[in-house]
Amino acid sequence: MIGGIPAVYEYADKEKFYAQPGDVLLLPKGARYTRFVSHTSDSSEHIEYLINFQITDSIGNYIPLFDKIVKLSGYDENLKRIFQSVVACYRKSDIMGMKAKLYELFGSIFSSNIAQDECCLDYIRRHYTNNLLIPELARRCAMSETAYRKKFKELTGKSPVKYINHIKIAKSCELLTDGNLSIEYISDFLGFYNTPYFYKIFKSVMGMTPLEYKKQRK
Repeated sequence: MIGGIPAVYEYADKEKFYAQPGDVLLLPKGARYTRFVSHTSDSSEHIEYLINFQITDSIGNYIPLFDKIVKLSGYDENLKRIFQSVVACYRKSDIMGMKAKLYELFGSIFSSNIAQDECCLDYIRRHYTNNLLIPELARRCAMSETAYRKKFKELTGKSPVKYINHIKIAKSCELLTDGNLSIEYISDFLGFYNTPYFYKIFKSVMGMTPLEYKKQRK
């Protein structure tokens, strides 16, 4: 759990993952990355909580959840709530309470991963910069396009297109905090048709334009 200041994780292939204060992250076992923490005036208040764990099957085989960093709190606020309960128990030295909340946390992570696979949500989060086509996603899940759209809405409360756009806009907000990246570059990197379309989607989600958001963050 990141607290206080932003951090950037850079994979061996130079792909970057941006984390903001308050994020709850799942850092996959064996993932190769380097972490860079911003140096700001409030860096002395920076606090991180790290829980090491692995999930195994009934005969002890390791069960991988993801192959890259995932921001759990960005998709399931319940996980963030449970994690905060774990931290609260730790601060009070409530060992039994902490164990109970850890089991709840692990169970939620594991069950969430199974549900996500049902509609390829994990695949979408790892490939959202690509041109994801709904018929192709439905085929990956062995569903008709109609059944896929219906199941997707049940799981996420959003249509596939709206869900993908929300992921892209969330990522764009992280990238817009980097003053070295132009709005045109971010639009192209995230796979939008063109910059005006990026502006349109961004404003529909955030209530302001990317430029206004960038100025506000500064």
